[in-house]
Amino acid sequence: MFTLSPFHVCFISVVGRCLTWAEDAVTDEFNPFTHLLYLLLLRTLIMSTRLENVELQLSEVEMLQSMFPGKDEVVFDDEVVIDQMKNYLGNDGDDPNKTLKFTLKYELKDAISCILRVEFMLPVNYPSEENISVQVRCQKMSKLQYKDINEEMKKLIDEIGVGDLCIFQIIEWLNENTENYITRESNQSKEAGVETNQSDNVCQQFSRYWIYSHHIYSKTKRKNILEWSKELQLTGFSMPGKPGIVCVEGPMNNCEEFWQRIRRLNWKHIEVRRREDGDEMNSCNRKFKEMMEVSFEVHGNRGNHMNMGALFQYINDHGCGNAFVHLFGVEGRLPEK
Repeated sequence: MFTLSPFHVCFISVVGRCLTWAEDAVTDEFNPFTHLLYLLLLRTLIMSTRLENVELQLSEVEMLQSMFPGKDEVVFDDEVVIDQMKNYLGNDGDDPNKTLKFTLKYELKDAISCILRVEFMLPVNYPSEENISVQVRCQKMSKLQYKDINEEMKKLIDEIGVGDLCIFQIIEWLNENTENYITRESNQSKEAGVETNQSDNVCQQFSRYWIYSHHIYSKTKRKNILEWSKELQLTGFSMPGKPGIVCVEGPMNNCEEFWQRIRRLNWKHIEVRRREDGDEMNSCNRKFKEMMEVSFEVHGNRGNHMNMGALFQYINDHGCGNAFVHLFGVEGRLPEK
């Protein structure tokens, strides 16, 4: 469990003595000096706890990176936060005071041979006062398996409790239990003779999501969009800049999975402005042959604005011109030649 350092014990003792002194010295008049001294000591204690939280979070991240040194195994939602935390710890910057979010992606090479995506959220007061939030994803998991394994993960984190470091214990649990967990449920389904139900049929329906963001600049986000689309067998396009537009199409549950991943990243604003659901999934439903990043006559002071007429022509050429009004609230116009 998390324990107080001798520094913390010393400060608590000093604060306690000040309070006792204040009680003994109190009169009918307010003593501003005593009150100010108490506040200063309390502020110092809080800052010390925050510094220790930052140090422990960074130590867990470094441990994780040493266990998974691959280029794309540990990916931060915003690498700037990590740099700010290091600067703060080295007395070279202000406290970023932000939740640290990152994703661990690694392969379980046992019988099930699946790639796990473990999404971590470390709140500002972890581990001293708050605990982390974790989401586990795997393409081989059914919706029920996904729900159950994440419920088990929440129970594990609750059992570890506030004040203790969690990440290594979580990885250890996943390594020991994921294969048996998925295999056990699959065997139970076969023995019970479970047939494909209506929800499975829904998952094979076709869908197309039109996603609007205030802006897309981050190289990490742009990379995630392309990689996650490929992983989920989705086609479409991504247009970075201001605004940012993403279109993905493919199996309905894969589109929904993509959206759930994307929306968990840090955005100023992001939403699905149009969703098109079709019949059973087949290659004829698709308007795009692959997933790619596109740009159209970049302009503006920061080089971050696209030619909207060229965008309309692009989606219109792919048979999706009617989506433009749903994205921007105005009818699309072809660029003048």
